Amino acid sequence: MYLRLHEAISHPNSSLQMIGTIITEDASLSARLLRLVNSSFYGFPKKIATISEAVLLVGSRQVRDLAMATMMMKLFTGIPKEFVSTQDFWLHCLSVGVASKVIADELGEDELERYFVLGVMHDIGRLILYQTEADRMREALQKNRTERIPLCAAERSLFGFTHAEVGRALIEQWHLPASMLEVVRYHHQPELAKQYPLETAVIHTADVLVHALSLGSSGDRFVPPLVRAAWERMPFSAARVEPLMERIEREANDLAVLEPLDE
Repeated sequence: MYLRLHEAISHPNSSLQMIGTIITEDASLSARLLRLVNSSFYGFPKKIATISEAVLLVGSRQVRDLAMATMMMKLFTGIPKEFVSTQDFWLHCLSVGVASKVIADELGEDELERYFVLGVMHDIGRLILYQTEADRMREALQKNRTERIPLCAAERSLFGFTHAEVGRALIEQWHLPASMLEVVRYHHQPELAKQYPLETAVIHTADVLVHALSLGSSGDRFVPPLVRAAWERMPFSAARVEPLMERIEREANDLAVLEPLDE
């Protein structure tokens, strides 16, 4: 679906109607996308009733990116409940998307939807590990709790790699944008990002803030360490942090209605 949308948007003869038709083929996607564009994420003064209207008001590329985020919900199934609930994992990823968008807005960046999607996608590799490597992830979570080390470090000790590298491999296989590939790979090591250092710093900072706010859970018991170099890219004084976090919490709770599929 994403690739079809991308192809249609890139075609010189594409139209808003053509793009809307592709989206409306998936009733679940259409419903979720309309809920998203009618939320405080945009704050439009009137209700948007149709996909074609959403494409017109939001923009075709932005709708494509939002469609990617809503399509991601279909992947959030099959997590063993002893690790973390599907709803908590989705809320964490959704909240990192919201926080990334809020931070990008504070930075004066354009295409806020792109930051939202990058945030939503950041932990896709951990989702894969939960679904396919339950035994070793159970051990990783135990190490996280008893040895009081970041879950990312526990993953590396057991697998020889982390969920960030798994996510990168998946995104590369899916032929998704290069910015997403680098952000997902280095969201715990933003100082290593070369092509998209700002985007990576934003998602890294958003992830730390969301952990601190306890909005959902990725399974990690502790707040990940904040990389100083990433924080120094942010335009926030100490006085701005509290209202920023209040805005993130408010907008994330508003979008929490976009729950994943039932477990």
